[in-house]
Amino acid sequence: MFKEELKMQLRQENVKINKLVDYFSGQNLLDVNTTIINSLDKREIHIYSRAIGKVLNKETLNRDDLKVLDKIDELTYKKHDMCLKDSAVTKARIKACKKYGMQFIDRDSLAKHMNLMSDGLVCDEAESKKRENNEKLGYFLLDRLGVDRFKTFANAIAALTIYRALSRQDIEVLAEAESIVKKELNCSILSEPVMNAIDEACKRLKVSFTYFSKQTMH
Repeated sequence: MFKEELKMQLRQENVKINKLVDYFSGQNLLDVNTTIINSLDKREIHIYSRAIGKVLNKETLNRDDLKVLDKIDELTYKKHDMCLKDSAVTKARIKACKKYGMQFIDRDSLAKHMNLMSDGLVCDEAESKKRENNEKLGYFLLDRLGVDRFKTFANAIAALTIYRALSRQDIEVLAEAESIVKKELNCSILSEPVMNAIDEACKRLKVSFTYFSKQTMH
């Protein structure tokens, strides 16, 4: 879908998806993503991931896409005090709402946020690009891991975010995600702090991260 474009972008910079923080609210976007994944059913998650793919490919959203994206917008606003502020998603939602005669609910001045970003008043171009790449990588992993496995991955990232000791399951899914990203995108999602946490967990659990990594290779 967008693998080649993403691969080129990630090669140009060292992208670490566990460090991305939303500028407006201070929320870690993976915390938000965990909320989304844990609050939607499988059908809604499938619609969500495909809708983002449509946005990236500049395709028109359908009514189901709009309903799920609005549900997510409402959910994240209530729980994290933030909305879907990605400018491309916002533009696509507004365009599709106009096409189908559906109401676009501007909960947190989304259109205003979008304009601020495009005017460079919120974050510079490099920071905006970094955020976009991180989001694309998240959607890429959702597509490759599948819904259930991605939930496990998101929970492992959440554990890293709050400095909770990693479990064997966390280590396994991190190794699997790393293997996929290395093989298909030729980059790594493991920063030094993440590797330190993995090393600590491996020693505590008496397991080998290298072993799990080899198990996930095809």
